Amino acid sequence: MKNSRFTSSNKATLIALLGGTLGGVVFFPYLTKAIEIKTDLDHKVQHIEQMVFSTGGMKGDDGKIPPSATISAKNYNPVISGNLFVEHRGNSNTLDKKAEHSALFYGSRNILKGNDSITVVGNKNEIQNTTTGIVILGGQNNIVKLNSQYSVIAGGAEGKIQGNFNFIGVGGDNTIVGNGNTTIGGRKTTVKGANNFVAGANINFDPQNRGQSRNNTFVWSDNIDRGGVRQYFTPAKDGTFLIRAEKGLAIGVPTTSIPGSVEVNGMVQLGNDTEACTPTKVGAIKYIDEKPSGCFCACDNGAGLGKWSALSPSPYCESKCRG
Repeated sequence: MKNSRFTSSNKATLIALLGGTLGGVVFFPYLTKAIEIKTDLDHKVQHIEQMVFSTGGMKGDDGKIPPSATISAKNYNPVISGNLFVEHRGNSNTLDKKAEHSALFYGSRNILKGNDSITVVGNKNEIQNTTTGIVILGGQNNIVKLNSQYSVIAGGAEGKIQGNFNFIGVGGDNTIVGNGNTTIGGRKTTVKGANNFVAGANINFDPQNRGQSRNNTFVWSDNIDRGGVRQYFTPAKDGTFLIRAEKGLAIGVPTTSIPGSVEVNGMVQLGNDTEACTPTKVGAIKYIDEKPSGCFCACDNGAGLGKWSALSPSPYCESKCRG
């Protein structure tokens, strides 16, 4: 039998049963207007180099091919060009037709409008338009907002990102505004600024919502609501390493013996600071490492002027501390 040509001008569904190991292929009329099937085959399997799917037909009146997706083979592997949309019936997901090189896998009521982006399962997650390189993995009610780039929300709920190069890892009700920020397992945290790392609960860089931001901080907080009142932990300066731990900070030991204390199993070196003791440094401690023995010095507020005093009441150390 010679080659045959079938068309679907009446937009009726055409089912081509090719037999053999290929089984059946269904071509829907809104995906293609013309299909050519070879019937003089030497073998039972039809060899297909490429399939083109388009909602506008193979060619428009102007002869141009409308936006489409293709399935082809390269190095013995299937290659899909265009967006990839995988879901169960009734999932009510949306992959915007203006999105480019993006993929949406399952989940329910997810919306993807960005380019080079992906959502995987989850519920009511959203990647807004004018975004690039966004990933949302599971969770629910997470959103990456307009003009954001190369950011990730991995699980959790109520996560919000506005900016570039940000990461939210699980947790709940976390918000990032800025660039290069990370929050891990946070709860009710708001990070505004750049290059901050946050973990814990009730950390808020801008509790009064006045546009306050901080940069280059590390913040850990076990802050919890007390008596129904939310108590935020707020960084006061850039470039700080902040820890709020109600039971204290333990280094090299499993717990602290005094609540709110710092307990260290090992040597603590305080340095050899030679700066002047001023009223703004009252309470500071420094160590002077000189032979035959070192001395600990404390900055006190003697006569309101500030001076270094020896913690060990020896004439030698008093002399060394006062310089």
